[in-house]
Amino acid sequence: MVEFILKNCIRKYIWVPDVFFVNEKSSFRHTVTMMNTMVRLYPDGNVFYSIRITMKLVCPMQMHKYPLDEQNCSLIMESYSHSDDEMTLYLMSNEALGVNSIDNSINGLKDLRPGLYHRYIYFIFCSNLSSPFQFWLRRRITYFLLQSYVPCTLITILSWVSFWINYEATAARVSLGITTVMTMTTIYTHVSAGMPKIPDLKALDVYMLACFVFVFMALLEYAVVNYSFYGRRRMLSRQRHSQMLEKSEESHDYSNSYGSRIRTCRDSSAGERTLRQRSVPNGDVPQLTVPKFLKNMSSKDAKRLRRFKALSVCDIKDVSVIDEFSRRAFPISFIVFNIIYWTYYKTDWSKLSW
Repeated sequence: MVEFILKNCIRKYIWVPDVFFVNEKSSFRHTVTMMNTMVRLYPDGNVFYSIRITMKLVCPMQMHKYPLDEQNCSLIMESYSHSDDEMTLYLMSNEALGVNSIDNSINGLKDLRPGLYHRYIYFIFCSNLSSPFQFWLRRRITYFLLQSYVPCTLITILSWVSFWINYEATAARVSLGITTVMTMTTIYTHVSAGMPKIPDLKALDVYMLACFVFVFMALLEYAVVNYSFYGRRRMLSRQRHSQMLEKSEESHDYSNSYGSRIRTCRDSSAGERTLRQRSVPNGDVPQLTVPKFLKNMSSKDAKRLRRFKALSVCDIKDVSVIDEFSRRAFPISFIVFNIIYWTYYKTDWSKLSW
C-alpha cells in the first residue's frame, strides 16, 4: 500500500482533533531545525499525524513508603470542545512504542510498565471520553541501600562495641558513643537534603531515626553502668562515714560514775580529738578517740551524713552484668526491628483481602 508523506505546509488544511493533556504542568514543541511534525496520507483515506512534544506532568504520589514505594502516574488526554458523540479517542495498540526501551538506570527506576484504559468524564452539557496512559514506577533500591541503609546499620553495630570495652575506660566509651551519635546526625542531615520535602514520615526517616535511637541508647547504657559503679562506691563511702559519725555521737553522751559530762577537746600533738573528763575528782577516765575526718565537721555536715544513711544503694554486685545483658538485648532488638520494618514496607497491604 502506497502512502504519501505530506509537507508541513499541508497541515493547516487537515482537520486535527483539539486534544489537550489534563495533567500537563508545562510543555513545548520542538522546532529545531524546523517544526517536528509528520503527516502521512494513506490510499484508504486515513491520515496519520504526528508531532513531537516534551511535557512535564503532574503525578500525585504517596511518599510514606519512600524509597520502597511504587507510584502510578498517568498521561490523561481529552478533547477540549467535542463530546464523545462527536469524537472518540481510542488507542490503536495496547503497547506504547518506545516506552519499554527507556534506559531506566538513568532515573533510578527499576520498572516502568505502561497501562492503557478508558474513562468517561461527565459535564453538565456533555460527556467526554478520556484516554489515560498509565505508568507504574518503582525505584531501584540498590542506590538507597548503599547511600543510607548500609551506613546507618554499620554505625549502629559500631556503637555496640562499647559493650565489650571495660567500664573503667570512661574516655574510650564516651568518645565512641559521642562519635557514633554525631555520625548518625551527619548522615541523616545529608540524606534528608536529597529526599522529597513532604510533611509525612517516610520509610527512610523511620529507619534512620530508629538507628539514631539505638546509637543514643548505647551511649545512655554506659551512663547507667558508670552510675552503678562509681555512684554505688560513693554511696557506700558515705554510709561508712555516717556509721562512724553515730559512734562519735554516742561517745558524747558517755558519763563517768559521778555523772560528770565528757567534752571534746583537741590534742595538738596527736593530731586527733580526745574525749576528756570535765571534772573528775577520783581516778582517770580512758581517752576515746574520734577519726580525723570529724575534726573540722560542722553540724550541717553531720546532718547531711545522717540523711545519706537513709538512701538506698543499687544492689548490683557486678556492673558487667549490664554490659552482658546489652550485648544480647541490643542486637536482638535491632534484628526484630528490621524484620518488622522490611515486612511492613515491602508488603502491598492494599492488595491483601481480609
